[in-house]
Amino acid sequence: MSSEAAVTWTNRVGVAAQLRAALHELPVTIERVSTSQLRLPGAFERVSTLLHLHGGGAVGTGENITYSAETQAALPAWYAGFQLAGTFTFGELSAHLDGIEVGPGKDPLFDDKPGFHRWAVESAALDLALRQAGTDLATLAGVGWAPVEVALSMGIGDPASTATLEGWLARDAGVTFKLDTNDEWTPDVVAALAQLPSSSITTVDFKDLYVGTWREIPPVDPARYALVARELPGALIEDAKLTDEVRAALSEVDALGRLSWDYPITTPDTVPGLDGSTASFSDLRPGAVNIKPSRSGAIDVLLATIDACDDAGIPCYSGGQFELGVGRTQVQSIASLCFPDGPNDCAPVMFHGATPERLEAVTGPVTPPAGHVGFGWDAPTPAEPVD
Repeated sequence: MSSEAAVTWTNRVGVAAQLRAALHELPVTIERVSTSQLRLPGAFERVSTLLHLHGGGAVGTGENITYSAETQAALPAWYAGFQLAGTFTFGELSAHLDGIEVGPGKDPLFDDKPGFHRWAVESAALDLALRQAGTDLATLAGVGWAPVEVALSMGIGDPASTATLEGWLARDAGVTFKLDTNDEWTPDVVAALAQLPSSSITTVDFKDLYVGTWREIPPVDPARYALVARELPGALIEDAKLTDEVRAALSEVDALGRLSWDYPITTPDTVPGLDGSTASFSDLRPGAVNIKPSRSGAIDVLLATIDACDDAGIPCYSGGQFELGVGRTQVQSIASLCFPDGPNDCAPVMFHGATPERLEAVTGPVTPPAGHVGFGWDAPTPAEPVD
């Protein structure tokens, strides 16, 4: 099965390049810093810190999505001492951030990327700059906002079952899914998944590139790669570990063109198959690339990565990082402008922990609100403020 079955969209080529040029000279004045936090209780209690930059009567907000609870607890005090006052162009601000620390130390139990701290600062600064200018990214890019196609991201339980997927499809036949595979995906389970509408499963995430004590996942059997690729021909194969055995298994079912990368993508040179790529995990041109803005950290690096994919004709789609607040709509903003038709893994935060019966989680494409200013917008969240 060729990659055409899984890759059915193209980027809005040129938007990222236009934004890079426009943002470089965008002015911003920062007077002071404050923070607030959100919490979503659950088996994994998620906390995120909202960084607020104040200036000129406006407030810009970014979200630090670091996964370590200990680091999140330390962030308000760290930001209280963060010195960032001044007037800059956005390009000058980003160059300034290159030379200073923008977050506390790393928790060794979590694979939190340095970009997570940088993204919180730059996204807040961009929100502030746009609010001070009374504008938005679409205006700077010279294009309109496009509705964002989103996929619901989930596992299928233990024991594995398609019941929840069937429930969502019964509610909305157009719902699509990004699924995390695990050892419960037996041939019978995959056969049941194959009975769902062929377009409903857009991506299967193997998570086979994670390393370290923070997330112990045994290597995926090459036979499961072949099984999933063969039975779900419309799905991207995300974050495969391309051993010789896995490469051979995927080649036998003509699925190498459906490879997609997420976890290792941070800069243009981490995209495999491009001139000058330093990627060690693959020498193959990907079928698609998952762009998670917080992994890039710097907005110019994010846009340069998308621009490089544009130039090479590599389709992109977006990924969230368990945001609880405005960070998710900021991810949706980038997707809307650059690759709205991709299988974007950035559904509204109301889907965190949602079931098909939870009507507050509204299915369908996400349309940025007309006339909003800034970077991102306020949207309903199941999270609660931290006192």
